[in-house]
Amino acid sequence: MTFGVRRSPKRVLAVLLVAVVVLAGATWWLGSRVKSPTQAAAEAGPPKASPITAPVEYRKLSRTLVTRGSVRAHRERTVAIEPSTENGRPLVTKVPVRAGDTIREGALVAEVAQRPVFVLRGKGPMFRDLTIGAEGRDVAQLQAALGRLGFRTGDSVGRFGRGTAAAVARFYRSRGYEPLRSVTVEKDPDRGDPATPEAPEAPEAPEAPEAPAKRTRTAMAGGAEVVFVNDLPARIVAASARLGQKVEGELLRLAGDGLIVEAALTAAEAEDIEVGTKVTVNVEAQDRTFTSKVGDIAKSAKSEKPGTETEGEDEPGPETEFVARIKVPGRLGFDLSGEEAEVTFDLGGASDKALVVPAAAVWARADRSSYVEVQDGAGRTRQIKVDPGMSVDGYTELTDVEGELRPGDLVVVGQERR
Repeated sequence: MTFGVRRSPKRVLAVLLVAVVVLAGATWWLGSRVKSPTQAAAEAGPPKASPITAPVEYRKLSRTLVTRGSVRAHRERTVAIEPSTENGRPLVTKVPVRAGDTIREGALVAEVAQRPVFVLRGKGPMFRDLTIGAEGRDVAQLQAALGRLGFRTGDSVGRFGRGTAAAVARFYRSRGYEPLRSVTVEKDPDRGDPATPEAPEAPEAPEAPEAPAKRTRTAMAGGAEVVFVNDLPARIVAASARLGQKVEGELLRLAGDGLIVEAALTAAEAEDIEVGTKVTVNVEAQDRTFTSKVGDIAKSAKSEKPGTETEGEDEPGPETEFVARIKVPGRLGFDLSGEEAEVTFDLGGASDKALVVPAAAVWARADRSSYVEVQDGAGRTRQIKVDPGMSVDGYTELTDVEGELRPGDLVVVGQERR
């Protein structure tokens, strides 16, 4: 026989009540300690403020203008030829120069199909072959260049005679080349008449027998072997010629007077700048900074919109730009050509050095006196009475200081909440 245990209904009810009370207490206890982010933020106090500081400087306070500029070659010239195909394919067979080199009059700058290309000083282009009998300004220009190099011709100025041909030959040989030659005919060798290039002539009536014409081969200056450049010596900005490549015209680009920086200015900005203004240029891409001066300021009118006309005199207006040109020091390489730069113009200011602080560091009292708040190494601050002077670009010069203030000391410019 099995006997079951009978539970009193009152006991069961009591146990349930106790469990409910314990659960409710645990819920209350947990709820009093768990807070939502919003509630925690609402109950939290404001963060403690910490001072923002900046160092005291000792320097000359000056006004500046910062703008953008680009580096390029000054008075850039192109050395180009129209190669002849008589000596083979017009391929570059030698490149004796490279970017950054300085070339002088008479220099060999390239070799095409094993024929030289020389540069000589002159304003006019070399537009033809020059040989016996040629006359003109281009001949005079060649004779002058040969004379400067020490190869005198002895011919009349502007007339290519035997003396000029001999000078051309001596010049070529001094550079390790033989000159091109043309066949000429001397009609009366006994009289010493100068030779002339052979050319077909119309038939003539029979005449009395003459002494046989004398054919000679004389040196000539090839139109594809001499290039005249007005500014020499010059530095090479870029060498387009590549060994083994076909000549497409341009061989070199030269800068007659180094590199310059061109900075665009508005009319209002140009009024504060003059020739000689000090400039600091920062070429960011190459992390290079240099100082120089403004060498020239020129007006550069913007392109007018289609369909508009300008009337009256050419007065600077809102659409007018000026360009300031700054010379790049010669010690810097031509690899800067084509780079963009930050250009800072020094517009003048205080004549002497003084203590300088950010303008935000100067505070005013009710009695109109001014002070700066200095922070020491332990984070403590003290006030020092000052007299502010000139303010430029967010900085103020301190003309009088009642207290100890040194360059490098930290002054409070604001408060930061964390």
